[in-house]
Amino acid sequence: MTQPVPVLSTIRLSIILPWYRKLTEFQQVLPFNVEAWRRPDLEVILVLDEPSEEIPLIALLKGYPDIRWQVIVNDQSHPWRPPCKAINVGIRHAQGRFVLVASPESAYVGEVPEAVLRTLDAVPHAVVIGRVGFASLRELNEVPDLKLLFHQKAPPLVETRSYYGSMAVAREAIEAIGGYDETFTSWGGDDDNLRVRLEMAGHPLVGCPDLQLLHLSVGERPSARNPDMPFNPWEGAKRCAPSQAISPHPLGWGRSFSRVALDSLPSPVAGPRKQVYPARDIRSDLFFTVSVRSCPSCGRQIYHAVSTPPCPQCNGAITLPPATIGLLAERSRAIKVFGVLQVHNEESYLPGCLDHLRPFVDGFVVLDDGSTDKTREVLNHEPKLLALLENPTTQPHRWNEPENRRRVLTEALRLGADWVLCCDADERFETAFLRRMRSISAVFPGNGRIFLSLLFRELWNSPIRFRVDGVWGSKRAARFFSLPDEISFDLSLPLHSDWYPDGVRVEGQGVMESACIYHLKSIFQTDRISRRDFYKNLDPDCLYQKIGYDYLAEEGPEMQFQTIASARGYDLTSLPPFLQF
Repeated sequence: MTQPVPVLSTIRLSIILPWYRKLTEFQQVLPFNVEAWRRPDLEVILVLDEPSEEIPLIALLKGYPDIRWQVIVNDQSHPWRPPCKAINVGIRHAQGRFVLVASPESAYVGEVPEAVLRTLDAVPHAVVIGRVGFASLRELNEVPDLKLLFHQKAPPLVETRSYYGSMAVAREAIEAIGGYDETFTSWGGDDDNLRVRLEMAGHPLVGCPDLQLLHLSVGERPSARNPDMPFNPWEGAKRCAPSQAISPHPLGWGRSFSRVALDSLPSPVAGPRKQVYPARDIRSDLFFTVSVRSCPSCGRQIYHAVSTPPCPQCNGAITLPPATIGLLAERSRAIKVFGVLQVHNEESYLPGCLDHLRPFVDGFVVLDDGSTDKTREVLNHEPKLLALLENPTTQPHRWNEPENRRRVLTEALRLGADWVLCCDADERFETAFLRRMRSISAVFPGNGRIFLSLLFRELWNSPIRFRVDGVWGSKRAARFFSLPDEISFDLSLPLHSDWYPDGVRVEGQGVMESACIYHLKSIFQTDRISRRDFYKNLDPDCLYQKIGYDYLAEEGPEMQFQTIASARGYDLTSLPPFLQF
């Protein structure tokens, strides 16, 4: 009798759904995911951690014979427990080169498997991170548009931590570190722990904007926190502070149960897996993020939070893995960052401003707003000047900040800028920020929706001391942002408008940076008085700044100052000669 020839497995992606009594939610979500799951290079593994819903689930799945299902069942009934053991069982049974771990109640917004495979084709050793929105089935009935509901419920793109709720990675990468940590017995932190350990093992985390899942629950769930499960924040921080990448049980993981109740896959044989969908190079579209790795001593998230007070164990001692640093460097080299300025009679401050920015930007786009001094001469000698826009000289001089900024940003966009760093001639950026500016830009998607807000420090009677009492200690300025496709400004705000255009203001998300911008024209009392009088003349009724302008020159016994720390300094050699104290 002739034996059947085994079929080569064409599975590239194994989707693993850990299951604990999720039939109601799964029935609601299934119609949204069916088309994505019909791909011939994909399998769906449902891992039932107890047997009560096995029969109705299999009956439901048999109605979709064109999807490659695996159902693995734990015959032992038990109360709810973290899904770590169930996920590990699914990984052990997976045939795909890559695995995507998701919830059975997560609906796909768009072509999720295609986005995952496209990204992993470009960076096979990466951990692909997506975004998850949380909504109830009631809300889905009220807003039946899945994309609209996702954008209402997904976390805002305020920082890299908005990419955390889903994960796809090469199966061998998880196997190498021993899978999920099966010692966890309470809710929360298991996915975070795995991402941290994968990062420690050298796998960079890649944010994938098209990996969008909408988690749908029976009850109301306004955030990632499960309201029905107790959560200990300190315990969660401990799970994000593993001592090593390898799990505590490297030999026995993924073997808690193994009964296969349904298997619609052909038997695989050894050999290369056929790649059904061609890989596409999208490296230029990728951006890299970091995990919520925590310090085992103070509990802070090392890559996101400042240590206050400084922690001797983690402050500066833990860095990104070399693989992540290398990919960030590769991505940052592809990003064009332009310095943009609008200037008027700045021959004294402008040379040093250009000097301190020049090593860190790809070029300058400058608008000279009718200068009558040597400002244009300074600009004409700038080796990295890409464009010089000019306004005619008028007497008296008339400011139109929004129109000036619209013109200079439009020109930067035309010349190919991805991000812009906006600076006035009398300002200096913290050197440490300038050095990591490109890495910051590589972490976020360049979609014109991210702007960084920096601390604005008014120097006072000294180029190394700034004022911190009252409003002085809380000033901020958004000066580093990615450019949108269109540049427009509200022209009804001629003063004190933001540097970033309307599209960023309406749709963008701000990231609060701890880096500083230092203002030089507040050093001398005469300059402070001149600045006060200048703005009072332009805005006598305080229409554009409710607190007025008198405070700019006020002094008194309540004043408080701080000296610039050595690690937070700026390039003092860029100061004009009359400030070289």
